[in-house]
Amino acid sequence: MAQLTPATAASVNRRAKARRDAGLNRLSTATRSVGVATVVVAGLLAVYLGRAFPGHHATSSAAAPASAGTSVSAGTSASSTSTATSTGSASSAGTTGSTSQSITPATQPPARATTPPVVSSGVS
Repeated sequence: MAQLTPATAASVNRRAKARRDAGLNRLSTATRSVGVATVVVAGLLAVYLGRAFPGHHATSSAAAPASAGTSVSAGTSASSTSTATSTGSASSAGTTGSTSQSITPATQPPARATTPPVVSSGVS
């Protein structure tokens, strides 16, 4: 039968470090797996919710008709597009109603406030 030699302090430290490193490697792998799974689940949830709510579907450009003033073709200048928009001939794509509305710029800049803004610190 072989005789057992007493373990030296150096060999005990080596084994302890090897066990520690193996445990840290397992923990690192588990953490990385949880992180990847979280990103994948968040992406799948975003895709599902993006398709679940009505009115948020992506449409192809061939299926959706282009309204006047929303796109500029290669031969059209920007001035003709702005003229079409300012005359009100452009229809709003996202509005619900039969009347078309156009956006007009403000005639005057906004007025400055004469009183200072109220600052609240959240403590009463």
